[in-house]
Amino acid sequence: EERQHIAAEMHDGLAQTMNHLGLKAEKTFNLMAGGRYEEAWSALRDTRAAIDLASQEVRKLIARPQRGTQPPQALQDRLMEVTTEFREGAVPAIIDVRIDADPPLLMPHEQSEQVIRVVREALVNATRHAGADQIVVCLEMRRDEVLVSVEDDGRGFDPEAPPDDGNGHFGLDIMRARAVRLGGKLSVDSMPGRGTRIALRWPVEEAAERR
Repeated sequence: EERQHIAAEMHDGLAQTMNHLGLKAEKTFNLMAGGRYEEAWSALRDTRAAIDLASQEVRKLIARPQRGTQPPQALQDRLMEVTTEFREGAVPAIIDVRIDADPPLLMPHEQSEQVIRVVREALVNATRHAGADQIVVCLEMRRDEVLVSVEDDGRGFDPEAPPDDGNGHFGLDIMRARAVRLGGKLSVDSMPGRGTRIALRWPVEEAAERR
């Protein structure tokens, strides 16, 4: 079971990144072949960032403790941690966090990890691919569901386009799969030139106990 879990993590994380690297390499080759060297350099910088991300995924898998050893943690705290991580990474965008959920929402680590990975992927897309200046991360506790959203003012995209089109949004299918694991769903509201809003929601009964 543990090996299956690690394999799933590699599929969702490392394999996703490697697929992105392949797409970026092909895009860079085509740009250089067409004499579009400045765009090719930009694609190479994105490729380097993806390689760094792959290295981080491998280190996390190696250092990851056995499942079941990590106690529940408030989702509010985990959201603050991941947004702080991006801020400290000197991203050009301003990241605002808005939390409307009290008391702390405690979730088993494996469940909260699904939420955090969706948020992380949305932040990566907004900061590295959408050129966003402002990003708002929200957590809202409603009567019958929990809602986490990431909204940016970036360049936006067509949600109907294939998620692996090389524009940095190939992770949407993985994000939707994570929503299903929570018993919830993922919605994407975006339009070219109008920014993007990723919303993850799941039933209250699927969330862990609340203090």
